[in-house]
Amino acid sequence: MEAALGLSTDEAGRLRQICQDGFGRFAALVAEHSEIKPRTDSNNATVDLKTAAFAEDGAAFREQFKQQLAELLGPARTDAFWRQAAPVFTDLLNDFGSYPRAGNEPKLTAPPQ
Repeated sequence: MEAALGLSTDEAGRLRQICQDGFGRFAALVAEHSEIKPRTDSNNATVDLKTAAFAEDGAAFREQFKQQLAELLGPARTDAFWRQAAPVFTDLLNDFGSYPRAGNEPKLTAPPQ
């Protein structure tokens, strides 16, 4: 995507940093709105993960993130980036926390020492 946007080496590095920082901040928002409950079924230890919708916080994050992109890329390249990244925003970020998510995952344990 960096080449398609015509980014310089400096811009590409700054874009990566904005995205890494942004995903870190978003993960913290998810954690604030999530609940984990351990469960054991038929000798399988799992956890239920429920994340409530956080539309207002998510919208504020989205606007701040988009503003950072616009400051670096300008409006046209920001729009191009946004269109390309839309599936990630919708699928992985729950459209920036717009809807709840629930799932059941294997319980992670530390490897034996």
